[in-house]
Amino acid sequence: MPGQRKRKRKQDEERGRRVDAYAGWRWHSADWFPDRASPVERVRLLDAHHPLDEGRLRIDTPCTRTDAPAHSHLRVLLPPGLALGAGGTTVVAAPVQEGP
Repeated sequence: MPGQRKRKRKQDEERGRRVDAYAGWRWHSADWFPDRASPVERVRLLDAHHPLDEGRLRIDTPCTRTDAPAHSHLRVLLPPGLALGAGGTTVVAAPVQEGP
């Protein structure tokens, strides 16, 4: 198809810029939840204290093959030097780790 190579090259360049922009950032665990409604409530609490971009939130639900309900895991992408505080509802400065 005409223009496909150019489009793919632009997509790769954009992906590379996003990777560079988030270099050093880490996913921090907010909590595990037994249902899908609880993470939404926690996201609202986080957003009330510190507005977050939706692209920096992730809800993981591991695949289960048993009759047990699946649990959801809420994670937040934060820049270096920040972490989630107690309870996972506030963003605080992370302690500086000294080298050995």
